[in-house]
Amino acid sequence: MDIAILIGILGALGLVIGAMISAGTVAAFLDWPSALIVIGGTFFVVMARHSLETFVAHLAALSRLIAKPQLDVGQLSQTLPEYATLIRRDGPLALEPQLQGIESPLIRMGLTLIIDGADEPRLTQRLQFEMDSVSRRNESIIAAWQTWADVAPAMGMIGTLVGLVQMLGGMSDPGSIGPAMAVALLTTLYGALIANVIATPIAEKLRALHRDEMIYCEAAALGLRAIARGESPLLIGDTINAFLRRDAPVPPTLSA
Repeated sequence: MDIAILIGILGALGLVIGAMISAGTVAAFLDWPSALIVIGGTFFVVMARHSLETFVAHLAALSRLIAKPQLDVGQLSQTLPEYATLIRRDGPLALEPQLQGIESPLIRMGLTLIIDGADEPRLTQRLQFEMDSVSRRNESIIAAWQTWADVAPAMGMIGTLVGLVQMLGGMSDPGSIGPAMAVALLTTLYGALIANVIATPIAEKLRALHRDEMIYCEAAALGLRAIARGESPLLIGDTINAFLRRDAPVPPTLSA
């Protein structure tokens, strides 16, 4: 469970709220018309710019931010050689009872193709199709959250213009100037908070999860192709480990 994003977002919002409290009262920074313009307006613009399926998926993706990762890339160098050993010893059909317990759809599909006797080119093609589908889905979800970050400040600017028009139109009534000025300023504040404190961190975190999932898929596909070629389990494990070391972050070196 990665709670860094929760700590970061709540910490940033806490500092902003603390600054509001120190300035007097939080109530002065609450304005429902401003919130309606920014939050409601951004919500519907995001819906308009993306398909309904993507819109629903990008909201559901929030659970991925704090859920325990289901894909353990470090286990691939152990599990895939075990499958290769089982195939060598008992044949491909021996894998059928284990398919239901495999969490990764990519690995389950790949092993199913191997059981059905698919050769390496066919297996590679199907794995690539599946990886492309996962990549497109993830990128559309990230794009939806990036839309929040792009649109929220724009809706804040629209709210500012609305407030200025109300203020200028009610100059003859001093009592209307204050509420109109609040709408003008608070919409900008709300838009900046949504974009920089909420939407952008979520988009970047999902982008990092997408990179990790693609590394997992590429390592799994590498091992599955090796199984289809009939390579030894030891060589399969070494190949996966070499691939993962290639994509591991390089630690900084100390200069003399």
